[in-house]
Amino acid sequence: MTELRFDGRAVINNAGIHDPGLFEELTVDRYRTMLDVHYFGALFVTKAAWPHLIESGSGQVVNTVSEAMLGGIPELSSYGAAKGASRTISTPSWIFAMPRSPNPLRCRCDRYPVDQHY
Repeated sequence: MTELRFDGRAVINNAGIHDPGLFEELTVDRYRTMLDVHYFGALFVTKAAWPHLIESGSGQVVNTVSEAMLGGIPELSSYGAAKGASRTISTPSWIFAMPRSPNPLRCRCDRYPVDQHY
């Protein structure tokens, strides 16, 4: 489930689903579903809010990810891959439009331990 709360100052992307399975058990469609929810969900919400953040002159984009993106949990390979992709939305190189704004737009990534989710 994706929830968008937009007050003109911040976007918090906290979409998520859980579909554990070993690599050999997971189909490409199951990987794609994880990417659709975790990565593309965050991307689409951020893109929709971006003009409003630019107009406001400042703001934040917060993307939640998981330690699962670091690997080491065989049953969470699709989840980890999707959360790792979501992390790229928070990297400074992804944010290139801010020179138009007098105030900084911050983009951060909050990482939570796997045991908080499962």
